[in-house]
Amino acid sequence: MVTNTIFVYNAHMSTPNLRLMGIDYGTKRVGIAIGQTNSLAFPKEIIKNDSNLLKKIVDLCKKEGVQVVVIGESKDYKQNENPVMKKIREFKEDLFKEEGMKETEIVFHPEFMSSAQASHDQDGLKGNPDLLDASAAAVILQSYIDKQNNK
Repeated sequence: MVTNTIFVYNAHMSTPNLRLMGIDYGTKRVGIAIGQTNSLAFPKEIIKNDSNLLKKIVDLCKKEGVQVVVIGESKDYKQNENPVMKKIREFKEDLFKEEGMKETEIVFHPEFMSSAQASHDQDGLKGNPDLLDASAAAVILQSYIDKQNNK
């Protein structure tokens, strides 16, 4: 006897609720945001871009249970890479090499105008660049979340 089974597909049900970290990389400060695939991104903190940067990010990934790291991809209006992109690529490679990060997916996502959007969305941030960097990371991460949920 053959039975017919009907499967109901719901994209949100099949998407695991992964823990995400967004990164707005800067040569002086790095903005960090945290979120989940089926939720919102929130500014978390800024980390000084120094010799301890990688260790701090790895520690935060472990503490927060991060499964995917989303790094802002810096391009200009013509979609050409900005000069900082070379450092961002090196950062991504170095982060992947860190102990405990091999199982973590690390991806690029466009960050076009993320700082301007964060500044526009959040009144009063212009006087506090630390908040601006973390908010820009949240803009990048939220854009990634929205794109993943609309596939």
